[in-house]
Amino acid sequence: MSVTFLTLPIYGCGTSTSKDFELSKSKALLQAKVIVSDSLSNSIVKSESQKIKEDTKSGITREYISNETNQIFETNLNNYKIVYDKTFVQSGKYRSYIVIEYVLDS
Repeated sequence: MSVTFLTLPIYGCGTSTSKDFELSKSKALLQAKVIVSDSLSNSIVKSESQKIKEDTKSGITREYISNETNQIFETNLNNYKIVYDKTFVQSGKYRSYIVIEYVLDS
């Protein structure tokens, strides 16, 4: 019996602006890495509460509060590949777009 392994790519796209060319690229790359890391290792902590805000003759008004926090745990992104990298000038600043690909072995 042979075992077949699939490779599943995950993509992250980051964009950023800066007056400095290299800083614009670095910030866009960091944003792309955060998107991939979020896909690989995240946890959403959600808390909900409901309370009665006002009781009137016409009925009850309720207030609903929902708080979500997205936590990214430590993720190691070795061997990612930049598949798209474009920087141009926009309104006197550099605008960078970077797309990275991270292949997930399963």
